[in-house]
Amino acid sequence: MSLQRVLNYYVREIADSYVKENFQRIREFLRDDPWQKGEFKFFTFTFTSATTLTPKHFLKFTPRDVVMVSVVDDDSATITWHYDDFNAETVKVQASAACTVRAFIGRYEE
Repeated sequence: MSLQRVLNYYVREIADSYVKENFQRIREFLRDDPWQKGEFKFFTFTFTSATTLTPKHFLKFTPRDVVMVSVVDDDSATITWHYDDFNAETVKVQASAACTVRAFIGRYEE
């Protein structure tokens, strides 16, 4: 659920013009923030060798997007996300070498 929908504030009732303007700017910022249009969960995957993992994601939907944050322990490791194999329970990710991958997995809605 987006923060914009959770915040319930009454701008018209605010008498101070500076406070009112600040609340309007906050509302516009939240409306335009691209992270508010997505639903992501953070994951860390540890590969002990070059292999493919199919971990459970525990999301309430089939994810479509990955925002990879980092790959550590082997700078030359190549990570491949098999998006066509994502389903309602698991994602599929492949590493070319032992490493640790950190990523946000979920979906972005325009």
